[in-house]
Amino acid sequence: MKYLSIGFFFLSLNLFSQKISGNYFAVEKKCKMEISINPQKNYELRINNKIRLKGKIKVYKEDTVTYLDYGHISSMYDRDTIYIQN
Repeated sequence: MKYLSIGFFFLSLNLFSQKISGNYFAVEKKCKMEISINPQKNYELRINNKIRLKGKIKVYKEDTVTYLDYGHISSMYDRDTIYIQN
C-alpha cells in the first residue's frame, strides 16, 4: 500500500507543477515585468524584455495558500495568478 500512496503523491506533484507553468504578465501596463515558468519549475523574470533573474522556483504550501520562492522574491499563487508585492 505504501507504494501506491508514494506513486499518487508523485503524480499529484507533477500535475501541480504543470498548473503553474506558463507566462505571467503584469496587470498594469506601466509595469514591464514578465515571469515565465516551465513544467520543470525553472523560471525567468524579465523587466523591459531583459532577463533579471532566472533559476529554479521553490513551491510550498501553508494551509490552503501556495507560495512561490524565486530566491530573493517570494509570491503567492492562486489559480492562474501570481501575486507579488513590492
